[in-house]
Amino acid sequence: RVLINGTHEAQWNLLSSAWSTVDDYVFPGAGGLYRLTVEALSPDNQVLRSASYTVVGDRSPQPVSGPISSDTTWDGTNGVYHVADNVTVGSGATLTIASNTIVAVGVNKAINVSAGGTLVLEGSAEAPVYLFPEGGTSTWSIDVSGAGGSVTGRFANLAGGRVVVGASGSLLLEDCELSLYSGTDGILAANGGASVVVRRCIVSDYYETKFTATPTLIE
Repeated sequence: RVLINGTHEAQWNLLSSAWSTVDDYVFPGAGGLYRLTVEALSPDNQVLRSASYTVVGDRSPQPVSGPISSDTTWDGTNGVYHVADNVTVGSGATLTIASNTIVAVGVNKAINVSAGGTLVLEGSAEAPVYLFPEGGTSTWSIDVSGAGGSVTGRFANLAGGRVVVGASGSLLLEDCELSLYSGTDGILAANGGASVVVRRCIVSDYYETKFTATPTLIE
């Protein structure tokens, strides 16, 4: 038999030859981020094999795309934000992604920060910001370009994407985690940027980082 989170028993479906359970157990309420542990047990209830998963449940999607020309906040209480097409933060505008907010970014889509624009990932130790690929394994990016364009991220978990800084843009990341980028063009990359500062961050499961003609501090 198969248990989810040690208590809920999954059911075997003969037609689909797969284990399944009801959505209301896996994704209670409006949805969000869930940690699931799945265990296969022997007839005498010994664990034969187990696996842990991070799953996003989404019952109230918030599609976002296009230009942002004034100060805007994405707040997790409104549901999971879906970047269906490229988002561009324009000059003089700030996009703030609040703590405990989940953003699912479409395949090869980007959050672009133009000259004079600002992106703030405003997580906390107890309630990080999460950016995930909408397709589970697809790639996405945060692109900063133009003088005065900036990204500040604190306590953010960025999976499957990359952060790129160029054309006199700047980047500050503190207490963040970047992982699982499958591309070969740098999970963190800068070329001609004004500055890159990375503090107390974990970067894992990637091909390379790439910094060219950009003052860079990593500590």
